[in-house]
Amino acid sequence: MAGAIYCILICMFSRQFSLSAQEKTAASETAVFVVTEHIQVWFLSRISAVAPRTDLEYLKTITRDVLRNKKNDARKTMWKTAGGKFLGHLWYLCPELATLALFDRQVDQETKLSIVAAMNAGEDMEEDDLPNKGFIVKLENSVLSLTLPSFVNAGSKYFFHKLGVQPDFLSLHPSEWPSNSNFKEIEVLVKNLPVVNDAAERNVRIATDFHNILTKNEDQRQGLFLNVANDRKSVSQK
Repeated sequence: MAGAIYCILICMFSRQFSLSAQEKTAASETAVFVVTEHIQVWFLSRISAVAPRTDLEYLKTITRDVLRNKKNDARKTMWKTAGGKFLGHLWYLCPELATLALFDRQVDQETKLSIVAAMNAGEDMEEDDLPNKGFIVKLENSVLSLTLPSFVNAGSKYFFHKLGVQPDFLSLHPSEWPSNSNFKEIEVLVKNLPVVNDAAERNVRIATDFHNILTKNEDQRQGLFLNVANDRKSVSQK
């Protein structure tokens, strides 16, 4: 995002820079992309319930523009780069997280009914047999036909198990959910779910800096990680 902000600043103060025509085009295309397409999704990314819908809409927008621009110009390159970066983050996408769409007030009732139907398709399966693998997505025409239920299967119900709740509201029509106490209880949990990895990245950075001070040897570093993990496990068992 920092690079995108710099592009916007370059466009704002372009008269104070000596830029080539190619550089001006690249900066302006990037700035337009950020302002018109990216920034809204970026701000909404912290809201767990809307993430499935906004991510899918964003992916479709990128795919349409990549397919629309046949020429290998700056615009297509930018959209392909954005799409590649976006796809690189889809390793976390799994049937469980698609369940978040049930708590998005912007998702229509028919879609929510389809999501519930997809979840119930394998309700007789054992927990260990529930499909819970991620999805392989490419910037192709097939993306444009994807819907939220496309990412839901019997494994999606495990989402509620991880939250430690029983989704009794699923037996009701979506129009009744907002007034249902069970739905409202789970909705509060969903709203408070952390959906960014800032904390994890900070922890990794702290651990890395700490180990770089202690040793540069990779074997010693891994041994230290292992000792810390074993120590934490022994403390938690007491």
